[in-house]
Amino acid sequence: MTSVRYWSNLRQVSQILVTSLSRLSDTGHISITSLRYWSHFHHVSQILVTSPSRLSDIGHISITSLRYWSHLHHVCQILVTSPSRLKDTGHISVTSLRYWSHLHDILVTSPSRLSDTGHISITSFRYWSHLHRVSQILVTSPSRLSDIGHISITSVRYWSHLHHVSKILVTSPSRLSDIGHISMTSVRYWSNLRQVSQILVTSLSRLSDTGHISITSLRYWSHFHHVSQILVTSP
Repeated sequence: MTSVRYWSNLRQVSQILVTSLSRLSDTGHISITSLRYWSHFHHVSQILVTSPSRLSDIGHISITSLRYWSHLHHVCQILVTSPSRLKDTGHISVTSLRYWSHLHDILVTSPSRLSDTGHISITSFRYWSHLHRVSQILVTSPSRLSDIGHISITSVRYWSHLHHVSKILVTSPSRLSDIGHISMTSVRYWSNLRQVSQILVTSLSRLSDTGHISITSLRYWSHFHHVSQILVTSP
């Protein structure tokens, strides 16, 4: 369970979940505690479908439990069929958005809850940073960035999940501590960018042991798709 905390974002782990369900506290009925670590797995959304009895109220998930289930694709479907659990249907408060931030359509239908429509403050971006529509707002209003084309490390902490930031990484890599050799510190912020996974391929020597990544370093590199391949080829 300890190692799962670090490996939870790897797609290959979702396969391990399928082949070794016995490691779960209750096969087919995952406890809320263990789900905190497994919540990023696509296969967990299937378990949610086949065994929804562990939810506090089937079809009406409490805000507390949604904190763990928020990454599941099926939860957004439950949101559609039972939006009454939201404080204000169609208008989610910033507080609740902390949990619902990975859902897509609500941002489209009710953007008025943003502090400034089309110009989101850095503070609110902390909650909205995982939404794909926000990456479009980034394109149309990049002036909110501290330096257009050169994002400071501080702001990247909030913007790091946006796909367009990976493009900025390509066009302005000078902000990295060492081009092609990212320090562990900066990787903590940039770890979700797809382009970084390419840098990982070209500069594997920064890993504690090439081909055998330590649990410590994997904490930062765990969002890389290429790491899942390394996991497969060198377990």
